[in-house]
Amino acid sequence: MKTVNKFLSKFYIAGIMLGVGFVALPVFAADNGCADNINNRVVPVLALCSAHTYNIGLPYNPTSDSDKQLMRSVVGLKSTIMMQQMYKQYEYLEATLSRLKTQLEREILTSKLTAAGASSSRTSSASGTYVGGNNGVAGAENCRSVGSTAEVMSCLSRNLDRISSAINSSDIGAARRQVETDLETMRLYDNLTPKDQTTSDKKYSSVSAQFASAYNECAGAGTNRQKLSSCVDYMRVFITRNIEAQNNQNRNTYNMSAR
Repeated sequence: MKTVNKFLSKFYIAGIMLGVGFVALPVFAADNGCADNINNRVVPVLALCSAHTYNIGLPYNPTSDSDKQLMRSVVGLKSTIMMQQMYKQYEYLEATLSRLKTQLEREILTSKLTAAGASSSRTSSASGTYVGGNNGVAGAENCRSVGSTAEVMSCLSRNLDRISSAINSSDIGAARRQVETDLETMRLYDNLTPKDQTTSDKKYSSVSAQFASAYNECAGAGTNRQKLSSCVDYMRVFITRNIEAQNNQNRNTYNMSAR
């Protein structure tokens, strides 16, 4: 048992130090580099050798139950690190493609509006911050163009802080317009399970309970400062629940890949 703990401790330390830098490590057999000390491109503790027994430093198939369990644990841990890093790269690629798609759609729409005679001074900047116009509170971001669901939720959370500041500064009209804009973005990225919730607007019928609560609270707020502040609180609850759902989904994906 001490041998198992010692080996796994060594594996965890090496994984923390080096695992982040590896996307997908190549498969090597022991006589193909795993045992070669001068081969600085192979990290024996992390490399997954094709013969499972080589992963625990044995030149033969384990015979004892403890060695067999050690082999299974080590192979499982190495595989998990590989899958996690591969999934990280997949998420990054997915976010990049989503961002490019959104930017392309925005540019096409801007071109069409400009061709139709609309002014381009109200379009958003590359960073996603509104420039000019009367779209909402000062400094608010266009959260639909930032990328992944997690990034959208972080963006919406930043906007809520700006909305709260606008409410406290009695800029109620701008706060109200920003709430309406961000509510629509929230609906598009609602990652929670719909449960036949009802709202004051029929087009929001198939939404989660958290979104329905936020929408109903905001729809009845009007320009009342206290009710708008309560509306912001409900929106923040939705964002928190959505982030938790996204994290749970990612954990389930990791667990499936490790099996």
